[in-house]
Amino acid sequence: TGGVARNVEARQDLRTEYKEKSISSFQLGAEHERGPWRIEYDVSWGYNELIEPNELWLFRGGAATVDFDMQPLLYTATPRNLAASDLGFRQYTVQDESGEETNKAARFDLRRDIDIGEDSFFKIGAKIRETDKKFDGRTDIYERGTTANRFTLADFGLQGPNMDVSLGEATYVNQFVIDEEAIKAFTAANLGGPRIVRNNSTSLSNDTLSDYSLTERVMAGYAMANIDFGAVSVLAGWRVERTETDVRGFLLSGGLVKPVTRSGEYTDFLPNLHLRWEPREDVVVRAAYTHTIGRPQYPQLRPGGLLTVVTNPDGTLDGELSEGNVGLKPFRSENFDVSVEWYFAPGGLVSAGAFLKRIEDPIFSFRETQTGVTLDGRTFTRLAYTQPRNAEDGEIRGLELQYQQQFTFLPGLWSGFGVSGNVTLTDSELNVPGRGELPFLGQSDLLWGAQLFYQKGRIEAALSYHHTGKAPQSIGSDADADTFDDDYRRLNAKVSYAVTDRIEVFVDLQNLTDEKLREYQGGHKDWLTNYERYKRTYYVGLSARW
Repeated sequence: TGGVARNVEARQDLRTEYKEKSISSFQLGAEHERGPWRIEYDVSWGYNELIEPNELWLFRGGAATVDFDMQPLLYTATPRNLAASDLGFRQYTVQDESGEETNKAARFDLRRDIDIGEDSFFKIGAKIRETDKKFDGRTDIYERGTTANRFTLADFGLQGPNMDVSLGEATYVNQFVIDEEAIKAFTAANLGGPRIVRNNSTSLSNDTLSDYSLTERVMAGYAMANIDFGAVSVLAGWRVERTETDVRGFLLSGGLVKPVTRSGEYTDFLPNLHLRWEPREDVVVRAAYTHTIGRPQYPQLRPGGLLTVVTNPDGTLDGELSEGNVGLKPFRSENFDVSVEWYFAPGGLVSAGAFLKRIEDPIFSFRETQTGVTLDGRTFTRLAYTQPRNAEDGEIRGLELQYQQQFTFLPGLWSGFGVSGNVTLTDSELNVPGRGELPFLGQSDLLWGAQLFYQKGRIEAALSYHHTGKAPQSIGSDADADTFDDDYRRLNAKVSYAVTDRIEVFVDLQNLTDEKLREYQGGHKDWLTNYERYKRTYYVGLSARW
């Protein structure tokens, strides 16, 4: 739970960020009806742009004797003999990242009513979508100069006052703070000079490795029919999707940055069948058999990545390498769902459902710490490595329960109140090469929520509580390297008032209990690897329709 550590090196970082995102979208369509026939078609265009520059300063050094206590939320480490003059400048990183994405799509649907049952129809359609994405990341690395030109946090007025950091459950003192205004002014005056020297090799690699461009085209066609006999209805369809992907980027190979181009294409046949049965007026039974596809996220397909290098006091190197995976496959899922719903009163519902998902080539995040690795012509004492990969297969099974009731039997204003609750229980497994059978990533075994709501007249209000159980986040080379998201809870409230039929004002309050996001490693909740606190969020707004 505590003790004394000797020859401990200290590290202090300062990171500043800025993000600007713009989204534009346009859509034009029409619908025509003539007798039993109906035609729908539309075209759309969208453009997204992201600008995200950031800077990072790093100071490190010292060989302190530290008294530590592992019992608080994180831990306390109090140095006996450490000063700002022991923290020498090690690295300045400036990133200038930008990305843009263009989406173009066209859709055509033809429907004909069928004289069978009550609401039967046949429908065919086609859709084509093309996405072009580009990302440009310039990352310049600057390091300390020769011995005569080195400086510490105690020099040039670079140290700021101590800072108290409250994490809710505990307060920590940050003793060696980098003054933002002072370090920015000092950097501007010395950048590229003898005190802050550009690392040309790493900078040139990173200016290229993270860049990529991608084009994805998806062409789809489908046919479906809905046969409605009143108490029983059947919805069946068959969808065919053709996907073509071209990825262009750069890869680090043998100390050289080389251009890489990869093209892929695949065709999927996705049958779907949905059954709906009403054995009586207040009971609905549903069953479904579906096939779905999940394509990799675009950044996961980039050939290269980002390499960060830090020089240790003894001249050895530590690094971090985050790579994409141009060979990543889409994952495909075969799904079975069944549910029963009982509408026992006006505004009242009890339902139960079960589901099974069988997934091929699921995507997971792999991470490991390598030692003694040679990369880009340099040997790293430690290299933290991450990459998205495909597992062999996986399965998720679950049970869902829901209850909702509005107290319409109460008099007057009280009839607007109601309550609802839901719970989902799951069991999952993921077959990973080299690791065997593990829990499915991002899948919690327990989710539940409860809500008190009010709906009457022009007023709608809700107070809701949601609980998400712990879930695996990434997979390492062994169990001690796996990471997990801890249990997470949220209490939210929202109130809206309809001024007219077209104008509404609202207040939305989120995370009222100031919950924190915790990530831990190796299945041990006290092996904390990430802790984020966002505090409460308040929205006040107005919505209008015309």
